[in-house]
Amino acid sequence: MARSKRVVYTEKNIDGQTGELNSVKLIERVVESPDKFFKTYIDDMGAIIKCSNAEKNFILCCTFHRFIEYETNEIVLTKARRLKVAECSGINERSVQNILYRLIAKNIIIRHNESMFLNPKLFFTGSEMARDKMFELKIQYKVSN
Repeated sequence: MARSKRVVYTEKNIDGQTGELNSVKLIERVVESPDKFFKTYIDDMGAIIKCSNAEKNFILCCTFHRFIEYETNEIVLTKARRLKVAECSGINERSVQNILYRLIAKNIIIRHNESMFLNPKLFFTGSEMARDKMFELKIQYKVSN
């Protein structure tokens, strides 16, 4: 099986005076197949954070069916999508809700307002720049009379 390469980081060193490109640094990640890499990664992370097989399968099925939004990590689950995840995971729809609550309690899924997001420290679908934006601290002050 052919291995695929993917550039995960590029750094360019440019002279501030002349604008000349002095050096370029590339970091590449090589995997046999993205699916195999992700499955192995989920299994490893699940063992570290003590996820059940149902919880790991939930994350895998959401990823496989692309129910996790690219660049935002938001999990979008409609009723039809919950049924699809249940079928894919080999569980009933009620169990999907229980798994969601357990993953929220473990801080693997973060609930914000009406939305749910995969914790970007553990999993992220998108660019490194978009992932970094997920960590921005925002403080809002409300002053009332």
